[in-house]
Amino acid sequence: MADLTPGMQALSQAFGIIQQAAAQKLGVGGAWAAIKANEALTGTSWHPASIFDMNAMYSMAAGLRNAVTAFAASPDTQPIPSAAVATSWYSRSLSQFSLSPSYDIRYQVSYMENGQLATQWLTYTRDMLLPTTKSALIASIEEHAVSTLNSYDQSFLGVGSVEITAT
Repeated sequence: MADLTPGMQALSQAFGIIQQAAAQKLGVGGAWAAIKANEALTGTSWHPASIFDMNAMYSMAAGLRNAVTAFAASPDTQPIPSAAVATSWYSRSLSQFSLSPSYDIRYQVSYMENGQLATQWLTYTRDMLLPTTKSALIASIEEHAVSTLNSYDQSFLGVGSVEITAT
């Protein structure tokens, strides 16, 4: 895990809000405003977070956004580019990762449930190296999605966005 300041630790609980701001390219100020709006709405305090802590967390979220874009743009039959793999506030050090690679694969899946189209995000952890190509990873994701959805009587349709985070 990265060395987090107390403020970054507080903001880690709101990483989804920060990710959403980064996805919309709102900048650090926009992410800070979203956190403050959440604080006013829910009463959740993000103390002792500062704008400097937000800058660090926003950078991680923007790195994830950029990795998603790099993965989407990579050719199916080519190796997965390193730019398509993000790190986050919970990632281990490079030396620890080198000894035992592990990835969180988060993906958006579309499916039919009771005749209605639905989408949601699913995650699985891969405690080994990634497959050699994008298409092989997508096949692995689809296999995971089908097995997950079948256990809930949902019909798999396809995979949308994919986020890969080295853990």
